[in-house]
Amino acid sequence: MKIAVVGPKFSIDLVRENLRKTSALEIVEVPSTPAEAGRLVSEIQNEVDGILFTGWMPYYAAYHYVSPRIPWEYLRRTTESILEVLLNAAYHSQNGLAGITYDLHEPDEKEMKSMLERAGIEAGINLLCYPGDDQLIESSEAYGEKVLAYHLKNLRSRKSTVCLTGMQTIKDSVTAAGYTAYWVKPTPSDIVTSMNSLILRCQNEEASQQNQAFKPVTLAIALENSSGREVAITGEFLRHHVYSVVADRIYNFARRHDGAVEYHEGSTSYIYMQRGTLTERGDASAVKTLCQRLHAVTGTQNVYVGVGIGSSFSLAKSCAERGLHLAEVQRSTCFYIVEYDGKDEMIIGPLSSDAQSPERGAQEWPERVKAISEETGISLYTIQKLNDIAEEYDLEVTTVSELIKLSGMKMSNLNRVLNKLEQYGYVEVTGRKPLSGVGRPQKLIRIRFQED
Repeated sequence: MKIAVVGPKFSIDLVRENLRKTSALEIVEVPSTPAEAGRLVSEIQNEVDGILFTGWMPYYAAYHYVSPRIPWEYLRRTTESILEVLLNAAYHSQNGLAGITYDLHEPDEKEMKSMLERAGIEAGINLLCYPGDDQLIESSEAYGEKVLAYHLKNLRSRKSTVCLTGMQTIKDSVTAAGYTAYWVKPTPSDIVTSMNSLILRCQNEEASQQNQAFKPVTLAIALENSSGREVAITGEFLRHHVYSVVADRIYNFARRHDGAVEYHEGSTSYIYMQRGTLTERGDASAVKTLCQRLHAVTGTQNVYVGVGIGSSFSLAKSCAERGLHLAEVQRSTCFYIVEYDGKDEMIIGPLSSDAQSPERGAQEWPERVKAISEETGISLYTIQKLNDIAEEYDLEVTTVSELIKLSGMKMSNLNRVLNKLEQYGYVEVTGRKPLSGVGRPQKLIRIRFQED
C-alpha cells in the first residue's frame, strides 16, 4: 500500500522513524508548508492509496484547496502527548506556571483544565489559546508570524510563562526569544494508530470498489472499580500512571492486530480493525488476554468489552456498544461478541477472561444445525443459540419475551427469525398467554429443532 505523508520535513522524518518496521507500507514523502499542501495533494492523489498529514494545519489548508478523492487522515495530538509536555513544563518551571499560551487544535479549554488537574498542576492558572484565523491559514508565513506574535505578547506581558505549540518552528522562535516553549509532537502510539486508521479506510475503500468482503471489527472497552464506572485512584501521579498503563495495553493490543484506537480516559475506548486480522491471530483468545491484562491494572475491579462485527465501521461500533452493554449487565469481567449481517444478529457471551474461544470450526457444528441453517437461510450461530437455550432451560413452550431475555437478541431480529422458522415448521404456535395488564396476549411457541 502506498501512503503519502504531507507536512514539514522534520515531521515526516518522525513518522518514517516510527513506521520503519511496517514493511508492507510504501511511504511517499511530500515535504510542504500549509500553503503548498493543497496544490501538492491535488497532484499526487491519483498516485497513492491514502494521505497522512503530519498535523491539522496542512490537512485544513489542503481541504480548502481540493476535495478528497481517497482517504485522508491527520496526526492528532492525544491526551498522552499533551500530558507528557505539561508534566515536563511543570517539573522544569522554577517559579511555577503562572499561565500557558498554546495553539493546539484538539483540546478545548475545559479539556486542558482537566488535563492540568490530572497532572497535579494547581488550578486557576491562565489558559490562553490562539483563536485561529481561517483566512490566514493558506499563507503559512503570515499564519506562523501571527501565532508567534500572539505567544510572545502573552509571554512578555507575563500572562503566561510557558508556550505549548503544535509547530516546531514556533517552538524554536519562542525559545530563541528567551522564553520556555515545548513542541507537542505526536507520540509513537499516535503515529502508529493514525496510520492504522488510514490503512483500514484504504482497505475498506479498495474492497468496496472490487466488491470484496471486508469485515470491520470494533472493540468497545470500559473499566470499573468498586466505586463506579471510572477507575478511581488516589493521588495524581498514581492516577496518571494507571491511565498510562491502561492506554499502553490498549495501544499494544491494537498494534498487534493492525488496529486503530479511539482512547478516552475513564470512559469507553474503541479499537477498530479488520476481522481477518483478528481471526488469524486467535480471535476470542486475544480478547480474553486483553481482558486479563487490563484487569491486572491497579484499581480495576471489572473489565467490560464488546466485540462488534458488521458491514461497516459504524455498524461494527454499534454492535460493539451493544456487546459492551450486555457485558456491563453481568457486573463481572467478561466480553460479548455481537455480529449483524443485515438480517440476523448473532450474540456470543458472556465470555469470561478464562473462557474458551467461542469460534467453531465448520466440522464442529451439529449436522442438524447445519441442515436447518441451510434450509432456512438463518445463520448457524442463531440456530445453535436457540437450540442451546431450549436444551439448557428445558423449554417445552416459551414466549418471545422470555427468549429475548435468554438470548439477548433484539425483538425485531428475533421475531423475524421465529417467523421464518415457523414457515419451515421449526417453530409451532401452541396457544396464547394473556398479559396481567392491558395488551395483546403473547404467543406460546415451541421450538422443534429435534427430529421427531
